[in-house]
Amino acid sequence: EKASRSAMAVGRALVVAWLVRSVRSLVPASRGVALRRGIRGGEVARSGEVETAGEAEGTTEEMAGNLEVLGASEDTEFADSMFEDTNVEDLLASLQGKGSPGLSRFGGAGGEKESGSGKNYEWQQTKETMSLTMRFEGAPRVGVEVTGKEIEVSVDGEVALAGGLGGEIFTDDTYWATEEEDDRTLLLVDLAKKTRGLWRGLLATEGDAMEATVTRRVYLDVAVNGTDVGRIELGLFGEDVPLTVANFLALCKGDGVPSFQDIPFHRIIPGFMVQGGDVTNRDGTGGISIYNDQGAFADENFAFRHDAPGILAMANSGPDSNKSQFYITLGACEWLDAKHVIFGRVLSGMDILTTSLEPLGNMDGAVSGSAVVVGCGELE
Repeated sequence: EKASRSAMAVGRALVVAWLVRSVRSLVPASRGVALRRGIRGGEVARSGEVETAGEAEGTTEEMAGNLEVLGASEDTEFADSMFEDTNVEDLLASLQGKGSPGLSRFGGAGGEKESGSGKNYEWQQTKETMSLTMRFEGAPRVGVEVTGKEIEVSVDGEVALAGGLGGEIFTDDTYWATEEEDDRTLLLVDLAKKTRGLWRGLLATEGDAMEATVTRRVYLDVAVNGTDVGRIELGLFGEDVPLTVANFLALCKGDGVPSFQDIPFHRIIPGFMVQGGDVTNRDGTGGISIYNDQGAFADENFAFRHDAPGILAMANSGPDSNKSQFYITLGACEWLDAKHVIFGRVLSGMDILTTSLEPLGNMDGAVSGSAVVVGCGELE
């Protein structure tokens, strides 16, 4: 029931967006018109004020087969009059089917859609629009500022979200609205893209693991065929995926579970990844975690992209099957996006991966020789 109310709140805010976008063809719109209030009791609640939300600047598939082996306005009075006697539920029903078959739920033309999330927000896009949703406890004072290339959301005067957008927008066609949702406030921002197409994310840096905040550092000392070859230092993203980081940290330290010490890298595919972490069977068929009586735990989020070498992620055997196995990428492998949880990156020792470990592998993942973690732990 709570999820249903949440979905309805989003839908109602979207109806406001659609109405504003439709009316703008008839009414001269101020730059970045924003409805401060959302919808109450099945009809649009008008606060009698609009705000400027911002100033306009001018108006390898072969390797994919290995996926399975990774783990066992200016005239506001007129605009307001257009909303009178509007029944939101009827409009929602219309938008979902009969009335506007070419209109997506998020204000753009129908067709390809994508969704994603950041630390404190979610987004959904079509090729024409990008829509942002945020939720805040209580009833704070929310502000939105948007230019053609940047966005900033403030809550009670504090910045909650800021950064460069994933593409340019028409500021004149940007709106935002708030809606009460139980004991929280829901914010919806709709952005009209200048150039038709899908962005990689709401923000230009979204999903970039090389820009993520490192909260903990760990190390893996590696030996090849009995000879020490050096140390790999890894930075973990505790702000973004705290549960996954806590699990990996415990395995590095042997805190309540077996550690990675003396565990081999059991699968190496050149140009793709190095995989290890099977602390029970040592061959890729096992593993444990600190959760659920040492069983599997759920995918925490898919906030980052596999777009570079040195990405640290959880190996799995399908959704929500994370245990102790992990892999480090040797190149971009974006077909794994939204399938495996990324939780860190290589800080130093990438040369050990490429010069000492990568040559041991082949396209089947078999390892010729011995590649073993001989020491591990947390760095201060």
